[in-house]
Amino acid sequence: MPRIYCPKATSAAPGASSDLKLTYWEGYGGVSKDFGFASGGVKFSYSPNWTGTTSSEAQYLEANVDVPAGKYFTINLHAGHQWFDDNGSVGLDDYTDWSIGASTGIAGFSLKAAYVGTDLPQGQLDAVYRQDSSDKFVASISREF
Repeated sequence: MPRIYCPKATSAAPGASSDLKLTYWEGYGGVSKDFGFASGGVKFSYSPNWTGTTSSEAQYLEANVDVPAGKYFTINLHAGHQWFDDNGSVGLDDYTDWSIGASTGIAGFSLKAAYVGTDLPQGQLDAVYRQDSSDKFVASISREF
């Protein structure tokens, strides 16, 4: 199903410096399809001035696949690549990210766990995101009302 969305981001990231210009807009479009044995989709995102830097364009292309694993679980796969028009003004190299995880539903709750990573150099992870490693395990519990 094709989707196009164009939000405006206006809030700062947790731990981000208050002098960063984090107001910018980003638009994206994507397609997805359920094949029965698996579902998948691709999405392309674009921003003409990512994080308010000197009009540095940014693009992100991602692919996602969900594969049922038995009666109760779904395997979730993700791969994406981020490009910046002016890496120097953004302070980041272009990079690839990925994740592999599993999800399930219990009593109206959605439970997810994933191993995520990126090939962003360690020095940039330290300087920009204040992270000590590119690989992380993340888990979430959510419920819609």
